[in-house]
Amino acid sequence: MIDLVKVGAGVALLGFVTVGFVYLFLGLAPLPTTPDEAAALAQVAMKAELVQGLGWILAGIGLFAALSDPQRATRRST
Repeated sequence: MIDLVKVGAGVALLGFVTVGFVYLFLGLAPLPTTPDEAAALAQVAMKAELVQGLGWILAGIGLFAALSDPQRATRRST
């Protein structure tokens, strides 16, 4: 049987790493010097926000899976 705690912890870690990489990527991006570069950076920032949002969703799903123990419900009923 699949251990949901380990799977959830792995998914949460993946989500948090994704969010961290977005901040790192945007923080290391060079500052735009022309209007064309500014427009390109705005497009990259929009895509980075999408990736960051997906990372938070993954982290939430992972934490939920890690913290919800399906065997705990059966232990309470017995």
